[in-house]
Amino acid sequence: MLEAKFIGEHKDQLQLKFLHVSRSYRGRGIGKSLFAQSAHRARELGARQLYISATPSERTIDFYLRCGCTLAGHIDPD
Repeated sequence: MLEAKFIGEHKDQLQLKFLHVSRSYRGRGIGKSLFAQSAHRARELGARQLYISATPSERTIDFYLRCGCTLAGHIDPD
C-alpha cells in the first residue's frame, strides 16, 4: 500500500505503508515484484524516494536492502 501524502524535508517522498507476502508464497519473487510496482507508481506520482517504516526483523530489513533501499538519514516523526 502506497501512501498518497508526500512527506520528508522536501516533500518528495511517499511512504510505502504496507507490503506483505504470506509465508506460503515467499521465495517466488512476489515481494520483489510488488516492491518494484510500488516504486514505479511512486515515481509516476512524482516521488523521488520511498519512505519505508518496516518491522525491524532481520528478514524484512534484508529484503529491502536487497531491493536497493538504504537506511533513512532522517526519521519521519509521524
